[in-house]
Amino acid sequence: MQAPLVRLPGLEAAMSDELLPPRADDIYRRGLDALEHGHDEQAITLLTQVIQANPDWALAYNDRGDAYFSLKGWDAALSDYRAAIARDPDLVAAHLNIGYTLAAQGDHLAALDAYAEALERAPDEAEVYIARGEAYTALGHHANAINEYTEAIALEPDLVEAFVARGDTFMAREEWDLAAQDYDEAIGQSGVDDDVTDLLVRLARARLEFGDYPQAIEHLETAEEAGERADIYALRGRASLRLELFEDALEDYNRALALDPTLVEAYAERAETHQALDEDDAALSDYAAALSLRPDDPELLVARAACRADLGDLPGAIADYDHALQIAPQADTYNQRGDARYDVGDYGGAVADYSRAIELDADLGEAWRNRGDAHWALGDHAAASHDYTQAIEVDPEDPVAYNNRGDALYDRGRVYAAIVDYGRALELDPKFTTALNNRGLAYLAVNDADAAQSDLTAALDLDPEYVEAYVHRGDALVQLERPQEALTDYDRALDLDPRTVDAYRGRAEAHTALGDIAAAIVDLESALRVADLDAEERREIEATLVRHRMQRP
Repeated sequence: MQAPLVRLPGLEAAMSDELLPPRADDIYRRGLDALEHGHDEQAITLLTQVIQANPDWALAYNDRGDAYFSLKGWDAALSDYRAAIARDPDLVAAHLNIGYTLAAQGDHLAALDAYAEALERAPDEAEVYIARGEAYTALGHHANAINEYTEAIALEPDLVEAFVARGDTFMAREEWDLAAQDYDEAIGQSGVDDDVTDLLVRLARARLEFGDYPQAIEHLETAEEAGERADIYALRGRASLRLELFEDALEDYNRALALDPTLVEAYAERAETHQALDEDDAALSDYAAALSLRPDDPELLVARAACRADLGDLPGAIADYDHALQIAPQADTYNQRGDARYDVGDYGGAVADYSRAIELDADLGEAWRNRGDAHWALGDHAAASHDYTQAIEVDPEDPVAYNNRGDALYDRGRVYAAIVDYGRALELDPKFTTALNNRGLAYLAVNDADAAQSDLTAALDLDPEYVEAYVHRGDALVQLERPQEALTDYDRALDLDPRTVDAYRGRAEAHTALGDIAAAIVDLESALRVADLDAEERREIEATLVRHRMQRP
């Protein structure tokens, strides 16, 4: 913001021999020339001489105030502007300049009072409305700011500054389409010789936020014609990233960072691009560069934590989440740290993190569901069921919560209730293979092998490598007394994962139904050999083996 050097209403006081002697008049003109060319200290010296020659001339005080303003001598500037008003209360520019100076010091409320004084004397002066809009914007009163800029435009429909300021305010309100309209208008009002690069960049940013990525790229390509700029390449990289044109995005981010190695967002978004290309090491390097510039940015820390978790560095991820939570204890971050703790087997720590997330945001359905998973892992299926129910209340459209509650109900012996939940999950997501598999298993538990086979076949149609579904469909075929077909499913499961104990056990049952006890024994022996079994599972298999060995001819 700069104090104006234009002549607003009230500045038409003529310079004449009646006001100043000829030599003082010449000094004043030289003072104005120095002021207009940025020689502020020289201007102050010359204008002081003018004031000494005529201490009652308001205009000279206002102009000297402008010089002090340019030098950020706020107190001296205010003193001169007030001296000008004391001599001429209707000097509009002095009132406006007091507002500018107070705003520069951060006192926007007092600035509004000064602008009101200016507006009372010049109700048709667009610049005063723009100044008031800037003050309201600084105070966060965006609706009021928009009204002021609109008044300025009504007074001067070709005032580029007003369209830009209103566009910026619409951006702050995330009204991207309205912002784009104002920037478009500003470009249209600009002269053929004007540099509209900044306006094109603003317009591209609005289009980008609005989701019109191709149009944003077009504006940025036009802006690039004026010369290379880091912000142009960074924004175009973002648009290409959103369009999943990852190689184009990388090229633009590289160019942006070559021009300006301090662009934190460009490092972060280039890291995101590397992740999309499965270049996690390069992504980590970019996050490190971004954090070297902004080490306490919680969003960057959370993003790097997620990248570390993807690479399997869960301790490193947890450390980043710890740091982020020290700075900004957000519900989402607790939820994500809970995920990392869950993945390292710290289920109690995960419950604590999910609980803290819920305390901060009880509407975070994912945290309720995740805490249910952690309670499940701890063996507390009743608590798990409660959490899944809460997740469903928060988000009734979450198929995973219904599926997981179905698991909890099934494990507590409430099989029919579980079938209902799996069904609801499938209504929400008909391609939810896990829910199809789980409902198939539940149907098996209530001896509805036909329904089980139907669900499991649907799951395998969606995922032909779903090992567990092959095992369960084999079980359904055994129940349907079709053991030969069941063998095909068990064989397929073992081809995919030779350590699938349930496939060996199921195949042993199918072989038994076909009267091939020797083959059943081989399968049961394989089951004992390929996996670590708990004591109860081992006893069951060994007992079956004893029976088969006694039956073997």
